[in-house]
Amino acid sequence: MDHERIIYIYDYLSRYTDENHDVSISQIQEHLANACNLTRVKNVTIRRDLDRLTAMGNHIVKHNREHNTAYYALIDNGFSGVITVYWTMIINHALH
Repeated sequence: MDHERIIYIYDYLSRYTDENHDVSISQIQEHLANACNLTRVKNVTIRRDLDRLTAMGNHIVKHNREHNTAYYALIDNGFSGVITVYWTMIINHALH
């Protein structure tokens, strides 16, 4: 389920964020619950997935706003980012 979740997060960011639009962890949680039937995903899990996506070469920016709430956006979400996520998941799955 971890592999599916990170793909859902990537897809959500690629569809709904850019240089001018960002989303909070709670918005990502809501999307995972409603669209993907993934309920009770912890904040730390989503932050870890965002870190993994960044480590895979995706340009994810973080902005802190009111009440020190973090908002995230995927910038330059080209085709190579999807390929990176996909192949990394295949390789990790094959190794385990």
